[in-house]
Amino acid sequence: MTLPAAPRASEAITAPSAHSRAIPAPASREAIPPSIQSAWDSLATTLLGTPLGPLEDYVPYMEKYVKPIRQSRSSLSHTPVFVSDEYPPGARFISCDEMGQYDQQMAAQPLDLNDLKDLDSAAQASRERLQYAGNIVLGQCSGVSFSNRVVDSHNVLCSSDVWASKNIAYCFIAKECESLFGSPSVSVTKYGIKNFESWKDSRVMETMRVYESIDCYFSANLENCADCLFCFNLRSKQRCIGNRPFSKDEFASLKKKLLEDIADELKRKKSLPSIVDLIGAPMPKSG
Repeated sequence: MTLPAAPRASEAITAPSAHSRAIPAPASREAIPPSIQSAWDSLATTLLGTPLGPLEDYVPYMEKYVKPIRQSRSSLSHTPVFVSDEYPPGARFISCDEMGQYDQQMAAQPLDLNDLKDLDSAAQASRERLQYAGNIVLGQCSGVSFSNRVVDSHNVLCSSDVWASKNIAYCFIAKECESLFGSPSVSVTKYGIKNFESWKDSRVMETMRVYESIDCYFSANLENCADCLFCFNLRSKQRCIGNRPFSKDEFASLKKKLLEDIADELKRKKSLPSIVDLIGAPMPKSG
């Protein structure tokens, strides 16, 4: 899976949109907003047939193999700033809604000619003034907390790089998604838990590189498949477990039992073996 490189320095000086705003953070990071908890309950029932309880119990599982959100402090106001975990040690930050104030300060403190006498001096002077922007929330957004680089999205928690989505938590890169939890690099997908590089999927859990598929669990490298559990490298298949096809009645019975086992295990341990671990795929450290 290819993930974006570290943010460019230009992000620190890009003019803010007229629609940018400060992020209203909950009292604590463990305080799950009711809208997100409700989406989690509904998603668990959709995927596993039963609610799983408070989302806060599953945070370590949600964050595993997902680039984390980092909390820093604004160098201007000392208020919380939420950014991705890709910045170098010692980087300084401001909130997106403070960029006008930052521009005014820089304009009032122009570089001295001595700062520009040679390449090393100019680079050092620029480095000392450089600030990265966090808390970037643009367009029509609501219910965004502990997140960064969110555009036209609603009910987003502890996530980064989210576009045109709703009910998103512990995700990194989600575009046109709905009810997605603990997933990186996902687009046009609805109702998913722990999906890695997913596109045009619905009702999926613990999947990697699964495209245009529905009702798939613990599977990888599927395209145009439906009702597949523990399946790999399939195209246009349905009602398969371990790559073996079953009749409609046989599959329904086996699927019901497997999903009950998955739900029981998740409730008991608050975690499950990851599809990443199952197939031994290399993934970036999450913390």
